[in-house]
Amino acid sequence: MSVLTHRCRFCGHLEDRHAARERGYQPCPCCNGARSSVDPDLDPEPELHPTYALPGHLPEPLWAPGATRNAGTSHTTRTCGCERCRAIARAAEDPKEGEDSAAARSTGKLGESLPLP
Repeated sequence: MSVLTHRCRFCGHLEDRHAARERGYQPCPCCNGARSSVDPDLDPEPELHPTYALPGHLPEPLWAPGATRNAGTSHTTRTCGCERCRAIARAAEDPKEGEDSAAARSTGKLGESLPLP
């Protein structure tokens, strides 16, 4: 399932890399350092990370903001539930919701093209 996530403005990595459980898996001093556990400087504009279903390579739906992924495993995570992510998800569900709908359905960083459903 596709997800919305934010990038750190300092190092450029995805917000999940700053979680304490991820320390030591990459050489980034920002992600592994004390700065990441306190308050990473996240870009408030989320990025769409699309996934595609086979056969046909069709875009998969978006995980709901604030939803738990991989529940009951050691890889359990929660999707971002910020107001901006919720607004983009609402717009993607209801194209009449506002001008974010076209961006939510057709872009990655709400700037790189993805196929429309």
